[in-house]
Amino acid sequence: MAKEVAFREVPKHIDKSERIGEIALIFAFVFFILRIPIVLMTKNPDGGEVGYLTLIGIVSAYLYHKATAGQKPGFILHKGYRLGMPVRGLISHSIHRLVK
Repeated sequence: MAKEVAFREVPKHIDKSERIGEIALIFAFVFFILRIPIVLMTKNPDGGEVGYLTLIGIVSAYLYHKATAGQKPGFILHKGYRLGMPVRGLISHSIHRLVK
C-alpha cells in the first residue's frame, strides 16, 4: 500500500489576477493627464483643481473596478472593439461583418 503524504495547501489567491496596477493607472491618468488641459484653460492656475481631480480620480477608479470585477482580462478592450474602436491585432469590422 502506498503511503499518503500530506501536502501543503495551495493558497487560494494563486490564480487571482492582480488588478491594483490597473486601478492605480486609472487614477493616475485622471489626476495627472487631465490636469494639464484644466491648468491650461484656467486663468489662475493656483492648484485649486487638485481636490476635484483627486475626487474624480477616486470615483473613476472605483467605477472601473466595479465594471471589470469578475471579467476576463481585456474586457474593456473587447468592449471598445464591439463599439467600433479600432484595435490593433483584432479582426477589422469589415472582415468581421463578412464572417457573420
